[in-house]
Amino acid sequence: MTEQELIRKQEEGGNETLYLMKVGMFFHAYDAGAFALARLMHYRVKRKARKGGREVLVAGFPADSLPTVAERIAAAGGKVLAKTDTWVEFAGLDATEDATLIDDIPADTKKTVPENPTREWERKIMDYDLSCTTPLDALNFLAGIQKELKNK
Repeated sequence: MTEQELIRKQEEGGNETLYLMKVGMFFHAYDAGAFALARLMHYRVKRKARKGGREVLVAGFPADSLPTVAERIAAAGGKVLAKTDTWVEFAGLDATEDATLIDDIPADTKKTVPENPTREWERKIMDYDLSCTTPLDALNFLAGIQKELKNK
């Protein structure tokens, strides 16, 4: 199941049933599921850019923390409905959107002065989502940055 299929499935069910999807060594919750997870575990929701100009909201945790998260879901009155090695289906948590849980800078507070070149590279590196890439893609990304820095 892709993240877009997962989001669509949550929305079709009125965000009553939510999903965690394993991505590398992490479990990710998307959109409504990210808000439920953020409330439950006190995580921040991140806004991630995807191909085609789309954005998704993501909250996640290391895969080995799944038993703790499952216990917290049950303690909060929720229920884990199904679990496999690659995804978890859960329900019974508040999944309403809450902009205060999103970890990003509002557009009206962004800098209007040009960014320091060092900051620009720092931002590119920090925004690169290693959990959604292959080792080869990560090496190519690093080689590209290295090449651009040498040319400046």
